[in-house]
Amino acid sequence: MNVSPIRVPRWIQLVVLPLALLAAWTLGGLLQQTLEILIVASLGALLLNPLVHALTRARVPRGLAVLTVYLVVFSVLIGGIAVAGSLVVQQVGDAARVIDHEVTVQTATGRTPADDQIDAFQQWLDQHNLGQLQVRSIGQKAVARVRSDISGYVKSAIAIGETVATTVVTGIFRFVLVLVVSIYLLLDAPRLARFVNRLLPPGEDGRELGREVQRSLAAYVRGQLLVSLTIGASAGLAMEAFGLTGLWPAATSYAVFFGLFVMATETIPYVGPILGAVPPIVLAVIDDPLIGVWVALAFLAIHQLEGHVVVPRIMGSALRSHPLLVIFGLLSGAEIWGIPGALMALPLLSVGRAVWDFVRPRLCFERWTAVDALAGVGLTGAPASAPSDAVGSVLHPPRVPIEHGDGPHI
Repeated sequence: MNVSPIRVPRWIQLVVLPLALLAAWTLGGLLQQTLEILIVASLGALLLNPLVHALTRARVPRGLAVLTVYLVVFSVLIGGIAVAGSLVVQQVGDAARVIDHEVTVQTATGRTPADDQIDAFQQWLDQHNLGQLQVRSIGQKAVARVRSDISGYVKSAIAIGETVATTVVTGIFRFVLVLVVSIYLLLDAPRLARFVNRLLPPGEDGRELGREVQRSLAAYVRGQLLVSLTIGASAGLAMEAFGLTGLWPAATSYAVFFGLFVMATETIPYVGPILGAVPPIVLAVIDDPLIGVWVALAFLAIHQLEGHVVVPRIMGSALRSHPLLVIFGLLSGAEIWGIPGALMALPLLSVGRAVWDFVRPRLCFERWTAVDALAGVGLTGAPASAPSDAVGSVLHPPRVPIEHGDGPHI
């Protein structure tokens, strides 16, 4: 199908497009939470639509196909959360007992095991000509502070629990809204696809905008899952190696938990890798400060592998965008909507790239020249009567030949 490009005159580029962007920005600020729900529901519907479409091709009614897909997805999610939750509870309990033992004063010595570890680490520094690094006084003060503030930590934990409870209730409400909106989008997907195809018909290659967006988003999700699995497995294997070599025997019991935790935090841009490395480093330092240094070096090596090998090869091909654009998108999303904005930035960037690649060949922007631009602001040095003519030339530009041929005007 031969599609004529849509010719965009200069006056639309000068007036309509900036006003449309300003109106969209203002409306987005007023409807921030509504847009968050709509965007998340749309992304979810786009990801699940291929599964629903596969069932409908097998002559399953679309409503039943949507119900089946959601039941399968929820079953997998609930099962995974149950398994991971039981593991997290067990590992967190073990870690709490370890921390409590390390900061508890022993009746036989009148000191805490953490104090002994700090002294041993200071002796190691002195033996290796690093005595200028005095960590004994700092470490002992930190241990005393933790021991004296346990009651305060309990109160803080209660306050955090109340905040988490409120957040969970709000999150459940939003989740229900996202679920309802995504179900409606999936049920009406064929009608929406026909509307988009009428607005932007497929080209000679037969590509449709909806399918291109789905492919782009699926490529991003596959890339993110592969990155998370790779980094999480690397962290788990590193902890297992510490345990098997005897350098940190307790690491074996934490290997699976740390692998899952790092895999989950890897989905958070920028701060995720740091958050994933904090718990293992803290526990290693409590057990032995020198081991904490080795664990920190191990995570540093893992994230160097991530930044220089894994992410460029996997996410670079998935997003098909310049790294500076990715960074700008992440920072903009975090600035506008906080953590949800940072999480949605890369999927939206992937979708936006697919939309732009599809729409750009169908648009033909009327070219601007330096004289046209200066005339529009009255800087051409023309006589006093020239400005009105200049404005008229902008509002009613002459027809000029375009590279793709004359198409319909907007």
